[in-house]
Formats: sequence, C-alpha cells, structure tokens
Amino acid sequence: MKNVLFLLWGMCLIMHANGQKAMGYYNSANIKNENQDYIGAINDYNRAIEADPKFEKAYYNRGVARYALKDYAGSIADDTKAIELNPKYDIAYCNRGNAKNTIHDYSGAVDDLSKCIQLNPGIERAWFNRGIAENNLSRYNDAIADFNKAISLDDKDALAYFNRGISENKIKDYEGAIADYNRTIELSPAYGLAYGNRGNTRSNLLDYKGAIADYNKAIELNPGDEQAYNNRGNAKLKMQDIKGAVADFNMSIELKPDYERPYYNRGILKTQLQDYKSAIADFSKAAELNPDDEQVFLNRGIAYNSLRDLDAAMTDFNTTIRLNPRNELAWSDRGTLKSSLQNDTGALADFNTAIALNPTYYMAYSNRGAAKDATGDFEGAIVDYSRAIELNPRYEKAYFNRGFTKSKIKDYSGAIADYRKAIELNPKYAKAYTGRGKARRLSGDKDGACSDYKKAQELGDPKASDAIKEFCN
Repeated sequence: MKNVLFLLWGMCLIMHANGQKAMGYYNSANIKNENQDYIGAINDYNRAIEADPKFEKAYYNRGVARYALKDYAGSIADDTKAIELNPKYDIAYCNRGNAKNTIHDYSGAVDDLSKCIQLNPGIERAWFNRGIAENNLSRYNDAIADFNKAISLDDKDALAYFNRGISENKIKDYEGAIADYNRTIELSPAYGLAYGNRGNTRSNLLDYKGAIADYNKAIELNPGDEQAYNNRGNAKLKMQDIKGAVADFNMSIELKPDYERPYYNRGILKTQLQDYKSAIADFSKAAELNPDDEQVFLNRGIAYNSLRDLDAAMTDFNTTIRLNPRNELAWSDRGTLKSSLQNDTGALADFNTAIALNPTYYMAYSNRGAAKDATGDFEGAIVDYSRAIELNPRYEKAYFNRGFTKSKIKDYSGAIADYRKAIELNPKYAKAYTGRGKARRLSGDKDGACSDYKKAQELGDPKASDAIKEFCN
C-alpha cells in the first residue's frame, strides 16, 4: 500500500531591488511572477541582472519563476548564484533545498535545508521540507523530529501532521499515525489522501472494516483515486469479499491501466481461487509495467509451478533471486521445485541459503527436511522438521513430514503421534489419515489402520482406496 508524500513549496518573492534601472525591471518581473506570467517574469529578471549582475534577489526570484516552469536545474543554478553573492541568504538555501527535493536529490536537500535552518530556525517550511527529504532517505525518526518542529511553528499545518503520520507508519507507530491522520482530517476535512493513508494504517492493524470505511470516503472525495480502489480491494480480499475485491481491482485498472498494483493483487486473488492461468496473465501484465518487482515474478513462478510448467516456474524464481538475492521465499520455492525435479543437491543448497537469510523461516526447515529424507538422511530430516515445529507449532505439514520419516525408520508410535497432531491441526488432511493408517497397520493395528484409510478415502486421497482394497477386505 502506497503512501503519498507532499512537498510544501510556498516560494517567497522578495520585493526589493538594487539600482534604479534594475529596480524597474525587477518590480515588473515580480508583478508578472505573481500573475503567473513566468516567461515574462524571467525576461524582466534577465534585464535586471544585466543592469546589476550582483543583484542576488533577482537571481533568487528568477529561480522561483524557473521552478514554476519545472526548470529545476535553472532554479537551482539561480539559487546557487544568489548564495554566492550572499552566503547568508537563508531563503535561497531553503528554496534550493526544495528544488533538490523535487529532483530526488534528498541528501543535497537535507544539506541546504539544514543551512537554511541554521541561518533562520523560524522558517517552518524549512523544517517541513527537510522532514520530506529525511523520509525519502528512510530516516524516519529524523523526519518525525523535523515535522514536530514544523508543527510547533505552525500547529495548523495539515500537511505536517499528514507527513508525520507517514513517517510514524513506516516505523510501525500505527496509533501515532492514525492520530496524525485524524488531526489532518480535522484541519482539512476534504483531504482525500488523509482518509486513504488512514485506511492503509488501519489495514496494517488488521482493522479491515475501518480501512474500507476510510477508502470509501477517499473515493467519495476523489472518484478517480485508483490507489484507493486498489487498497480497498486488498482490504475486501482480507475479509473474503472476493466479488467486491475483483470489482475494486478492475476499477483501479480502468482508471489507470498502467498502474501495476491492481494487476498484481488481482493475480494474488486468482491464485487463491486456483485460477492459475488468469493469475499468470495478471502477473505478466504487472511484470510488463514494472519489470523490477521481484514479488511479481515470485508469485507468477508459484502459479506456473501449480500448473506444472516447471521451466517457466524455474525462470521466474531465478529472476526473483536476480532482482533480490536476499528473498528467502524465492530460494525456498526454487529449492522445492528442484526437489520435484529430483535435484536434491541443488534443493539442499537453496534451502540452506533461505535459512541463512532467515533463520526463523519454518517452511524452509520443513522443505529442507524433505530433501534430506529424499537423500536418506533421516536423522537430519527429523532435526529439520522438529526445528520447523519449534518455530511454528501449528504448521501441520511439518508434523506430517516428520511422521512420514519416522515411519521409514520404523518409529511407528512416533509417526502415529505426529500424524495425530497434523490431523488435530487440520481435520481434513487426507494424506495424514493415510499416513497414520499405514503406521498403524505396520504396528499391528489393522482396525485402526482401516478406519484411517476409510476416512482418507472419504476426504479424497486415491492412495487410501488402494490400501483399503489391499488390506481391509
């Protein structure tokens, strides 16, 4: 869910001049600047500077006009010249910092805005815009400190609360973020993005009903807000409102066909519905729009794997790892794919990497255990399954796998206990009934075995039917 940062501009025109001739051009330029005739203003500032090359305020105000025309390089050059002529020109540092923020030179923006603050700590927008730069540099606590100062200088600045909320959300201070979005809305009730961001934060708190109410308001205020539709679709998906989620993702795409996220999210929804072909189509469109999004390739790989298009799945997992070598899910999923291709050595290497990246990733331990079982390392497999269970005691597949391996080493009582736990966690786990049936049969409990086989058959495991024919008639 994407939050939005807003740059508070508020350039200040300086209404003074040096030299009688220069003053005439300068004052004429200021009037044109205020009337948004920026080209005309620049022409007059040029004449003022020609008449007085040391006229720093003319450079400064020309920079204001150039910024308005999106000539950020020219604006920065003019502020630089103004500073060269007057090294204590606080507002020139401030506005140059603003321009650097706009071109994403956030470190340069921090330097200039810090100098502005040093020269004049009472300029509220210098604190505000430095907070913007700090946020974009992921220095969220520093950003919050700057927004705090901006608010102390102007406690009616709605955008300062709004952006402080974004920083608080980044450090998972969700209650603080919601309080700031509430204040933003109090000061600016028609500000739709505040509702949208509050909805994002409520989603982070798993308050999907509250989030949907906020997205509804954001859409009411701005019916063309494709992000609000996308985010509301996510919240609806969490609440299992599949039809509503699809409608919102579709509307988000209709509003902005080149917006990647609703394609990705609709692909996730279709994967959950096991409509893998449609999911792949959505992930492919998302990949076309954003070829650097590792999650798109990871999830498309999962969908390809579900359709047993193993070459395509392998390609996508490889791409995910290339884009982000620290994505432990991709290493684990590729390891599982290699296991299915009987490349146990390659699978073990991938699972080892996944675990090294995230030592608490319980599924990687369970999957590595399965690979060790396949190579005959039953003791190592049981150790890995046990570690997976330690990390997540409710992961039924690890109990199933450990039961499977214990049966191989003829620890039938241990196997039966593990299958029992898997069934307790998932009463519809057909294969666990079949596995327990086999362990009971091999330990001499034919009646218990046949009871389990019949339950497994009822739940749809074809192997149970074969076992019933062979052992229970």
